[in-house]
This record gives sequence, structure tokens and C-alpha cells, in this order.
Amino acid sequence: MVSSNAEPAREGIWPFAHGAVSLVTLVYPPVALVVAAVFHGTGATAAALLLTGIYGVAWAARWPAMRVVVSIVVALVLPHSAADWLNLYAPILVVPALGCVDVALRGRASLATARQTSRTPALTQEALPLFVLFFALLLVAAFLQSAVLALSVVLMAGWCVAMAGRAALRMRHGILHVTAETRSLGAGKRLSVQVLADTSRCHGCHVYVEGVDPQTRVAPHEFTCDTPTRTLQVDVSPALSGPTEIGGTFVVVDGRGLVAVRQRVELLRLDVVPRARMATKAAQLYLEGGGQGSALVGETTSGAVQQLAVAFGGVEYVTSRVYVPGDSVRLLDWKHTAKLQHLVVREFEEDRGSSGVLAFNRIVSDADQADRAVSELVSAALTAARMGLSVRIADYSDGGMSGLSPRLRGRDLVRSALEVSSHIEYGPRHLRFLRVHGVQDVRGALARLRGLETGSGSKLREILELEEEALRTAVQEHPLTAVLRRVASEGVGWVLVISSVGHDGAAAATGLRRLQQVGVRTLLLDVGGRP
Repeated sequence: MVSSNAEPAREGIWPFAHGAVSLVTLVYPPVALVVAAVFHGTGATAAALLLTGIYGVAWAARWPAMRVVVSIVVALVLPHSAADWLNLYAPILVVPALGCVDVALRGRASLATARQTSRTPALTQEALPLFVLFFALLLVAAFLQSAVLALSVVLMAGWCVAMAGRAALRMRHGILHVTAETRSLGAGKRLSVQVLADTSRCHGCHVYVEGVDPQTRVAPHEFTCDTPTRTLQVDVSPALSGPTEIGGTFVVVDGRGLVAVRQRVELLRLDVVPRARMATKAAQLYLEGGGQGSALVGETTSGAVQQLAVAFGGVEYVTSRVYVPGDSVRLLDWKHTAKLQHLVVREFEEDRGSSGVLAFNRIVSDADQADRAVSELVSAALTAARMGLSVRIADYSDGGMSGLSPRLRGRDLVRSALEVSSHIEYGPRHLRFLRVHGVQDVRGALARLRGLETGSGSKLREILELEEEALRTAVQEHPLTAVLRRVASEGVGWVLVISSVGHDGAAAATGLRRLQQVGVRTLLLDVGGRP
């Protein structure tokens, strides 16, 4: 009972005592200086009052660098003013004033910056001028032949060296520690997790996040180690070929801003699951069960297909039939199901919105593009199958078209998508500096230049005419153009092109624009850009 009451009392007294010590620390140097200067005549007293005024302005102005400089100057002038009475013992007066210098350094520590070579503990960029100042003061003391000033400077510089050395020893083997956890997530998915950092060894230090792995963000960006542990929020969206160990470079500055070190900290370990593996697994579960029960199947949806096939279902009811595995539960005829005691589905007259085309470019340039391309194709086929859509799949490369499937539904559609996805080919990476444009874009630009008869306009028109001719030839000979022309005559409702947008960029932009003009909903899924 006694201890439980004593602890709150201690917590209540400690802040007051700490504040009182800080107040005495800040007030001691100017008061002692004025008192000592009184015995040196009017001139010394006026100089002491002026220096005390500068001291007060420095602390009131919240200028950290000025606080440090003025505190050091006042602390060194103090023993000099009492040298007539204390002789070589006068530098002892610097010892109480070190508290004032310590407070000033701590107030400036959060602004300290690490040097570029501080992979091991090293002085900060702001600490170097401080020690240069001490060296300059020693030269002044030698020039003035003042042993008191020299001893005072040595005493203060020695204290700073001792504090810097103590901080360097603490930072020698790294003082910020994180127990990295292993998390599993799909490639391209975003993970937000809280990481607990052990800051017990760097109490009072300031920590800055200088850099983290790509596609990773850490918050807070900077903090002061005032508790034994610190919670960091790590947001990461890893690529398939990205790092499996997520880390960051932290700059740790000691509480006085004298020493800093750059420390590489491992924050998280990732088990990155390819998108394609998740989509393929969902497709296999759908094929094995033929239904909608699996949670993974329900989560594997294509927003592109849902966006395009907005008008699902026919406009007129035709008949009912017995349920076949793979039919959408949205087609269940509950009235006849209850009457006949087995599953019955309704059939509608098909409209344009329920039929579409999946065009798939087999050429990719790296593992990330292949992963995303396969994932998008399988997810699109699975979504279309679950929605009961009728879809044709066309796969092509820069060498020609491999095939155009008949209209497929349900499990046949998913099987065809898995088959096509197994024929991925790797090709060169296409660098894109401008947006992909079709023949229509170039013709529009040419039309706007027809009436421009200036020299620069004529040259630009000639360039665009050459570009139009080159694009027209490339588009006409491309296999994707043949696919889009063929499906345009079949009355489909939508077309989805899944591509890394390399060799087929102009053909896709031109062909999809033509389909839009006849009322077909189109979308180009660029798996080569940012997800």
C-alpha cells in the first residue's frame, strides 16, 4: 500500500524538480556574471549587463545556434571575471554553466544533420564548427596569455568530447533495433502494418527516416526516442521482383546533436505471392467445384470486366433448364427450383452487353509484366464466367495471331484462359516517353495544321505526314488489327485488350477508337505501366 501511494507522489514531484533544475541552469551564468562584474567597476558592469541582455534575447528568440554560441561565451567570460580572486581556480565556475550549454545543445540537436560518411558514428555537420570554435578560443587564449581562459576552454571542450565519445560508444553497434516479422501478401497488394522498434538504447536521441526501399513508406518520418519502444507504420506495395526484406536507412543523432550514425534497419520480411499464382489457384478451384463457394474465387474479380459488362442478362426471358455446374447463381429460378426440388436456371435472350472479347498480348519484358498479364487474363475470364458472359479469347504477339476462340462460357472459358496464359513470351522492353496514340490522333493534328502556311508549320506537317504513313502501315499489318476488325462485325458488346503496350500500341489505340465509334465499349489494360 505504501509503495503504490509513493509512486504517484514521485511522479508528481519529478516534473517540478526537473523544471526547477532547468531554471537554475539557465539563470546561473548571467546572474553570476553580473555579480562578479559589479566588483570591477562601471565599465565591467555595463559590459556584463549587455552580455546578459544578449543572452536573454538569444533564449527568447528561439534561435538554437545563437543560444549555443551565447551560452558558451557567457560561460567562458564568467571565470575570467573572477580570475582576480580565484586565480587558476576560476575555471571551476564553468562547471555549473555546463548545464546551460547542455540545454542549448539539446535544443539544437533536432536540427543536426549527419555527414555523408557516417555509416560509423561520426560528428555531425553542426558539431564540427563547435570544435573549430573551441580551437579558435584556445588560440585567442594563447595570444592573450590567459591561462584562466585556456583552462576554461579546455574544460568545456573536454566535456563536449566526453559527451560525444560516450554517444559514439553507444552507437557503435547500432542502437535502433526492430524484430522483423514475416508477412505474406500478393504482389502489387498494399500492406499496412505496425512495427515495434526498440529505442531503449537510444533514449533522448533523434531519429530520421532518410530512405526506405522503393514502394515503401514509413511514418513518422522523424521522432525523438523518449520512450523505450516506438511504433512505426510501414506501408509497402511490393513488386514480384522487388526485395523480400523491407528495410530503411535511419539517421540517429544523439541528444546533444554532436554525433550521428546511419543505420540500416530491417523492418519487415515479405513472402510475396505472385498475382498469377493466386488467380490460377482461384480458377482451378472454380473448375474443380464448378461453383461460387470458394472465398478465393469470390475475391478474384476483374474490375475491368465488371466495368465493361454493365448490362448483364438478356432483355427477354426464354425458358428454364436444369442447373449445370458453372452456371451463375444469379440465373437460378427459385420458383421452379422449389417446385421441382432440384436446381433450375433461367435462360434469357442474349444481348450485346453479355458478349465480349478478351485480346491478350503474349509478349512481356520481365517477370512483373508476365505476372500481372496472366493475373489480369485469368481474373477477367473467371469474372466473365461467374457473370455468365459469352466471351471469345484472342491471343497474339508481334509475329502474328495464335488463334481466336469460339464463344465460351463458364468453365470452358476459364480453361481456355489458363491455356492461353501458359504461352507467355519474353521480348525487348519498349521505352515510352509519350502517350500511345493512333492514326486518328495524327490525322487530327494534320487537320489542324492545314491552314498554317509558316515555315515551321510546313516542316511539322511533313513530319506528321511521314508519321501517319508509318503508323498506318504498322497498324494495317499488325495481328491485333485483324482481331479487332473481325470481332467488330460480330456485334459484340465490349472488348478488353490486355497488353504491355509495346509493339501493339498504335494498333490498339487505332482499333479501339474505331470500335468506340460504333458503340462498342473498350478498355486497354496496360500491364507494362504502374499498377
